[in-house]
Amino acid sequence: MAEEVRDAAHVIPRAMMWKWLGNGLLGWVMAITFCFCVTDTGSVPTTPLGTPFIQVFVDTTKSVGDATALTVLILVIAIFACVAVVAASSRQVFAFACDNGIPFGHVSSKVCFTQAGSAGELEILNAGIRRDPFIH
Repeated sequence: MAEEVRDAAHVIPRAMMWKWLGNGLLGWVMAITFCFCVTDTGSVPTTPLGTPFIQVFVDTTKSVGDATALTVLILVIAIFACVAVVAASSRQVFAFACDNGIPFGHVSSKVCFTQAGSAGELEILNAGIRRDPFIH
């Protein structure tokens, strides 16, 4: 995409810095808002739910259903973010491999269409087997 922008050497770094500043500002707003939502500081670290932020949702909404909906929303966003990171990383590895920029690049620079289905199935299986990072 940077190739399609006029004066990319100046515009792209500026856009990246504005993105970084905007996300940082929104992150601080979210963290401060979340801290104000903590009503019982004693029950949050010792929650039987497994994750403190779920206890904050339950305490704030006074409803297990609403807390579940908020937790599912966060999990869906996290899943989509992980998919985006994997897609961006795979594109970057492929680009470096095509330019012989990584060791054993000849392996990663080829696309084998006969094994694409089995690789995708293995990724789905791997995602299902992995331990959930939100559960202690």
